[in-house]
Amino acid sequence: MGKDSLKFLDLGGSKEMMSIWEEYYSASHALLYVIDSSNTETLDSSLSIFEALMGINDLDGIPVAILCNKNDLVSALPLEAIKEKINKLTHLFENRDLLVFSTSALTG
Repeated sequence: MGKDSLKFLDLGGSKEMMSIWEEYYSASHALLYVIDSSNTETLDSSLSIFEALMGINDLDGIPVAILCNKNDLVSALPLEAIKEKINKLTHLFENRDLLVFSTSALTG
């Protein structure tokens, strides 16, 4: 393997952790944003936070992947339903690549 490396940081979504996010923006080359697809009560607020992130100058133009986690749970929204909500934010993705995945920490 060459000298290239990847560094991933799990910054968490609690209010306390969100207060330090800005310390990492300028060094970011991509963003992985994780949504709990089984918690319909927090989905809209999570997407509002995501929308605010997309307006930050230091994150302008970087590629984004949204991971809709916990798809193995019965309560999980289908990926298509989450994508419908994300599609309402298309104005945020004019200058960046965006991929949306359905995932499970347990099953992959």
